[in-house]
Amino acid sequence: MTDSGTQIILDKKLISSFAPRRPKDGHKYTFGMAVIVAGSKSMMGAQEIATTAALRSGVGLVKVLAPEDSLLSTRINCPCAMTAVFPDSETELIKLADSLLQKATCVAIGPGLDESSKQVHVLLRFFLMNAKSLVIDASALNLISKNRLELIPLLKQREESGLKPCILTPHLGEFLRLIGQEDSNLSQIEIEAKCVEFSIKNRCFVVLKGHETMISTPHGGRYRNYIGNNGMAKGGSGDFLTGLIAGFVAQGISEEIAAASGVYFHALTGDVTAGILGKRAMLPSDMFEYLPEVFEGMGW
Repeated sequence: MTDSGTQIILDKKLISSFAPRRPKDGHKYTFGMAVIVAGSKSMMGAQEIATTAALRSGVGLVKVLAPEDSLLSTRINCPCAMTAVFPDSETELIKLADSLLQKATCVAIGPGLDESSKQVHVLLRFFLMNAKSLVIDASALNLISKNRLELIPLLKQREESGLKPCILTPHLGEFLRLIGQEDSNLSQIEIEAKCVEFSIKNRCFVVLKGHETMISTPHGGRYRNYIGNNGMAKGGSGDFLTGLIAGFVAQGISEEIAAASGVYFHALTGDVTAGILGKRAMLPSDMFEYLPEVFEGMGW
């Protein structure tokens, strides 16, 4: 773990040292259950990519909670994932979410969701207050930005409730909206300082995605990633990362190690994919073919 003010560079030796043990007699419940709250009618792909990444992470079970009209692609292409549909009633929605938390070891919320949906708002608030471990991305981040006074305090309150720190995975624009400075002209140094400040103040991890992704921690430390490539700068790449991190956390890997490992494996798999397909033509979905060999090469 990083100490306040220190920075650790992500590399092969470090990430290999994090390799989790997989008991020979382990079963699907040994390796946890990730709940993926993602997708809408117009963004089915985000749901499918996040779900596939979680499945490929080594987690035992994945369940997708989503609107009915978003699930076609995932049901066809992710047969190993279970699905549950948003009920119409808010009472029934909370009841369903609460039942999922009886077995879920991590929840990821955000990829491809409809930000205007009341159901999404209700679920985000509920999981902020109740999910043991939570990864927040994309539409869910934008909802927090639009409701800062209501939702940001819930990040810090998780610690008081005995819940794990959230992992937020914004790109630069999403982060600037989170801190209410989307129209500012901050330097990279100033942005990273605000990222660390946000993590400390709100007791959460922030994965600030970009050319050199930085992870800030609740205790003021930083991790930095120097691998990856611009072939990964395509829609779906962030959904892959969200699912991968959530899958790691669901297996019992700590939030800090899961975030650091997820960022590194995502980037390294992107480099392997680019080396075979080229940066221009590669797609985030292509990376799934090469993720298993990357895990093997790192001793995972």
